[in-house]
Amino acid sequence: LYLPDALLSMALHAKDKKAISVGVAYVGYKGPDELEMFTEEWQKKFYRMLRLGERATKVPEPKQVVVNGEVYNVWSLLEGRVRVMRVSELRKNGEKVGIGWMRYCAQLLWHGEPFVYQSCRSYMRFAPRWDEYLKNDLAVALRRSQQKPVLSWMSRGHEDEPWQWVSDQIDREDNCNVPPGTLVGMHLDENCGWIRFRRRFFSHSFGVPAQVAFFSAHNSFSTSEILVEVPADPFLNSLPLNGQLTCENARLHSHGWDVY
Repeated sequence: LYLPDALLSMALHAKDKKAISVGVAYVGYKGPDELEMFTEEWQKKFYRMLRLGERATKVPEPKQVVVNGEVYNVWSLLEGRVRVMRVSELRKNGEKVGIGWMRYCAQLLWHGEPFVYQSCRSYMRFAPRWDEYLKNDLAVALRRSQQKPVLSWMSRGHEDEPWQWVSDQIDREDNCNVPPGTLVGMHLDENCGWIRFRRRFFSHSFGVPAQVAFFSAHNSFSTSEILVEVPADPFLNSLPLNGQLTCENARLHSHGWDVY
């Protein structure tokens, strides 16, 4: 239910609106053949937020795709700017889908864009010019790192707000100096060997991207090379979240990615 408003906030506050292209995978609340959230009225609002004026919108017939033996419906909306995959709650083998499987399905909707912002959260509110700031921070990390950088952070929580909301901690020049959070390792699980992770927030901002130890699926931004070299692993769905995070971080570091 939060997802459509999150995408409106993304479009509203983006600086390079023509570059916005969205791929969404979600379970939903109705049958897998029904697109219950992205209505014609929502599509009109999204067009307005991208400053594309008033255009005719419709909910087209979906196309079926096969993902590792599972058959899902995919809708292409707004001239391909928004691509939506409906995922069934259970796979054919009876396994309930989790974050790893959903991230894998969403990554399949990539259409060759040079940069990719990824999140596993449905409720989000974006700051003004968020895309410009992320690209600038990634450029700084590229200059500082001898490896391939990926920005990864944990968002600050707040009360539910309308999608037009802008935090009062954003200054008049649209600068956001709210310290972000990161994923930290607490200890090794004695039974499984996974790293036990916790979320921690910095007490101050650094001005430049600070290198951190671990990647988090909550928020990340990088070049799209990451989708080719280290895509989400759909076969980790049966592992607990700490196990999935341990495996993904090991794969990222072994493929030459630094986390900021």
